[in-house]
Amino acid sequence: MKRLLAFSFLCCVMVFSCKAQGKLYPVSNDGDNTIVTGFSSFSPKDDKQIFANAFLWAVEQSCTMGKDGIKEVDIDNLKFKFYITATSDETSKIQNNYNMEVSVKIMSGKLVFYISDIMIESIKGVQGLIKKSVSINTLKPNTKPKDKEVIDDFVKSESKMLNKFFNFIDTNKHLPITHWKEISQEKAVKGMNEDEVKIAFGKPQAITESSQEIQWMYSSSFYVFFKNGKVEMVMQ
Repeated sequence: MKRLLAFSFLCCVMVFSCKAQGKLYPVSNDGDNTIVTGFSSFSPKDDKQIFANAFLWAVEQSCTMGKDGIKEVDIDNLKFKFYITATSDETSKIQNNYNMEVSVKIMSGKLVFYISDIMIESIKGVQGLIKKSVSINTLKPNTKPKDKEVIDDFVKSESKMLNKFFNFIDTNKHLPITHWKEISQEKAVKGMNEDEVKIAFGKPQAITESSQEIQWMYSSSFYVFFKNGKVEMVMQ
């Protein structure tokens, strides 16, 4: 009987997990703009814990170096904006890139998001060499079936991205964040860990390892040296 109950509970958890991973976030209108907005609850996680994971994911997914994919950061109010691209699924008849701005605000155990400035980048032509980029605001899904197909494809693409985003926030175990003041001032100090430095400065241009020491280079004049996972020295 106990095994049966345990199996039933496991099945329920698996079904719930599958549903959560496959959740769709439809578009809506804000004036003349097509947007996606909503929230996801991560209670009882601490708001700063949620922010840290959200920001770490954004740095990894939207930045090539530093914080070049991050538009605005307000650590005191736990909000930021970042740019990201979602791509059509390989099995989709449509093959587009969807470039967008994502605004994030953390409060009371919830992450509130607002996706806007959505640009559709498609490849057309026999050779697949002509790129065309248009705003999603120009589409007319209510009167044009092809535009409706693009909207549906976008919803699937951005929903897949958001589900990965939320899953990371829910499951990633980031290092302890204790240097919030230094992070908000974009300062690197002795004793900070790698996650704290990444939140403060983003993704390093290069990482070099030697024995027990690791060097992160952010520019030719800014280096952070780690020993045993903590900042040992900063050259700036």
